Amino acid sequence: MGVWGAGPLENDPAVDWQYGLGEVADKSLIEGTIDRALASGDANLDATDAQEAIAAAEAIARLLGNFGVRNEYSRTMDDWVSWMTEKPSLELLTKAWRFVARVQQPPSELLAAWTEAGGVEAWQRALADLALRLGA
Repeated sequence: MGVWGAGPLENDPAVDWQYGLGEVADKSLIEGTIDRALASGDANLDATDAQEAIAAAEAIARLLGNFGVRNEYSRTMDDWVSWMTEKPSLELLTKAWRFVARVQQPPSELLAAWTEAGGVEAWQRALADLALRLGA
């Protein structure tokens, strides 16, 4: 797992996931990604699914005009957001809020990895910032 920071777009799965945005003219990729992560229910949440869903939630925040860090890793998403005029529905926002809360609860591979690596506080701060930008 290539991770260089706690931010939503500071890992390989999230950066790779963004390339799919260039292939859609709607929010279907975002919703499908969050739905897949939420489908884990009370079972163990896969780390890659979680990282991709965090990226999807970041895309929602950006669609709301609440941008996080903008850099070379966010360029693909920022370009997509610049021409996507349709705002996220309340239903999609609610799913994003639910997911951001869920990923921080066991069983979550990503929570376990950040806890084991000793960076869980920085990761949780990044998720708290994302939740604020989502309006939660």
